[in-house]
Amino acid sequence: MNLLQSISTIIFALFLLPLSGKSQLYFSSNGIEIHYNISGKGEPVVLLHGFTENIQVAWEQPIADKTDYTTLQRLTQDFQVIAIDVRGHGRSGKPIGQNYYGTATVKDVVNLLDYLGIEQAHLVGYSMGAIIASNFLAEHESRVKSITMIGAVPVGKEVYQNSPALQLVNLETTDCLYSDCGINPLIDFVLPGEQSHEMLDAISHELLSGQNRVALASCLLGFIDLLQMDIERIKNNQKPIYIIMGQYDPFHKFLLPFKELSNTTIEVIEGATHIDVMSKQEMIDSVSAFLKSGA
Repeated sequence: MNLLQSISTIIFALFLLPLSGKSQLYFSSNGIEIHYNISGKGEPVVLLHGFTENIQVAWEQPIADKTDYTTLQRLTQDFQVIAIDVRGHGRSGKPIGQNYYGTATVKDVVNLLDYLGIEQAHLVGYSMGAIIASNFLAEHESRVKSITMIGAVPVGKEVYQNSPALQLVNLETTDCLYSDCGINPLIDFVLPGEQSHEMLDAISHELLSGQNRVALASCLLGFIDLLQMDIERIKNNQKPIYIIMGQYDPFHKFLLPFKELSNTTIEVIEGATHIDVMSKQEMIDSVSAFLKSGA
């Protein structure tokens, strides 16, 4: 199976997997309707998906070619799993404007926990969701049992300002979303090697099908602010942190500050990229074992 076929399988899992067995719910977070679902019993685990994704695409895709076995199914065996459609995505509201995103996406998690009467939870985030989780830890440490960051870590303001490639991909992707020309710069950044323009177009088309592109542009601008959070605010806490990174993920270069932390474990999934790490058996096995260890 080539790269495009693999990514297509992940994306089209959205249309193959049923919605039964979970409660499809909504609540209002500062005037924006947020969609979430709850399944399973046990300690609460909040799932936060990546950019352009939603609950189904991120957490209900088949794991390791097992069409009836998903991340959500695995975690609900041991935990109460609360999956959120981040604002701007899925069935949640899609406001326009940078100010509706960034820290507002973190506040949505706080508001949902308050709404559900949950004092503490484990947070598991992929890509953009990992950055939301890390900002949540920095702002609301007492509400966190542990955080798991898959495929991304915050880089801090100084590192971001000295990373022209990272700045450029975010700005070019935002411009492309506003001008309705896809998200090729972002896809090209996260995939290893040189990709053909045709492949980038095909992946971009699939990822953006049915999406509100202006809302996604607003979300990306807000995400840039979260990416630049002060890493010292994480370093000074003792909550368990678990980082999972594909071998070929470009965020590898930003791991150094986390390697120095005694409360942080880093796992590298051999042969995985930023995109397909979520479909790897090793990923869900590692997350499940970390959470069950008491984190």
